[in-house]
Amino acid sequence: MIRADILQQFPELFGKRRVNGRELDVDEVIATLTRELRPAIAQALAARRELLASPKPVREKYGWLGWDEQLEDPVTGRTWTFREVVQGLVDNFLGKESKVRWRLNDEVPIPDHVHPTKNPGLELTGPWAPLDMAMNALNSAAPVNMPDFEDAAPPHFTPEGAPANQPLGVFAAMQNSKELQEGRWNEKAYEVAKKGKKRSYRIATPQPRWPTRLARPPSLHIVYDHVTVDGRPAPGLVVIATLWALSNHDALARSGSGVYFYIPKLQTPREALVVERLLSRLEELVGVPVGTYKVKMLYEEGNAGRQLPAIVWTLRRRLLGTNVGRWDYLGSLIEMWKDDPNAIFPDPQSVGMATPNMMAYQRYNALLMLMAGM
Repeated sequence: MIRADILQQFPELFGKRRVNGRELDVDEVIATLTRELRPAIAQALAARRELLASPKPVREKYGWLGWDEQLEDPVTGRTWTFREVVQGLVDNFLGKESKVRWRLNDEVPIPDHVHPTKNPGLELTGPWAPLDMAMNALNSAAPVNMPDFEDAAPPHFTPEGAPANQPLGVFAAMQNSKELQEGRWNEKAYEVAKKGKKRSYRIATPQPRWPTRLARPPSLHIVYDHVTVDGRPAPGLVVIATLWALSNHDALARSGSGVYFYIPKLQTPREALVVERLLSRLEELVGVPVGTYKVKMLYEEGNAGRQLPAIVWTLRRRLLGTNVGRWDYLGSLIEMWKDDPNAIFPDPQSVGMATPNMMAYQRYNALLMLMAGM
């Protein structure tokens, strides 16, 4: 059920459409994927809460996975041990053939325009609503832009005090992305009044030179009250991933690009499995090989570091790389040690990326990506 005002303001985003030659109903896809993934999302979030509430010492509850920890494999359908995952990573790095060897993007090659080493450089993120923000993003010389439906996103709700007729931001941003990528604004100017002055914006960069777009959906814990399935709010991740893929697949394909995502703050292989199942199901429905929809992942949680090889392995059919950051990573360390009376917390204002612990964090991430990507 899509709330009436959303359907009225953004009718193009919902209902039946043709995608990659297939007839699909956006509403039905959201409902189907929500029903399939809702139990796994609930289990993943319950595990997060249980870990946070655990009275065990930090070194115990945030220790490395045990070698015999069982991990569900979305590729083969069997379970692997953490030992096998790490051994397969090492085997790949050493060029050693074995039954557990694995590497990233071995099934569907990475297109050059989204390849980390063939299209390197600055990656910008920001909201795609209002429209001038999206136009500025496409005019940027940066090789990658991440239309943000998470941290820097316009709200998916109506902020207190906002005009009653103000469109909900994330849906306006999705509509903007659809219109821009279909070429509707290539020859048109967008005029808006800012600070009492009329301003005009237009697309100045030819489409072949636009930054590669990786949509940044919300994390697992966000729900959208205005999209309900069986009377309950749908996961924001499912809504945004579905809308981005079904609204933009054909236009992106015509321009030589593709459907790509920037996944926020996964902490465990169980959470990564939700993302893998979501994207593989979207690929199945659209009719493209599994692994076509590529992703980058934000590794900004200390909890993720202790099991990062298994997270990367879970997403190996599509993962382009894991990005690091400062603010949320330091915040996660504070969260991990919040109940330790002897803990001395880092000051996020003064600890920079060049401090020893942050350099170790970056080097660990870089080494893992190298070993998995060889």
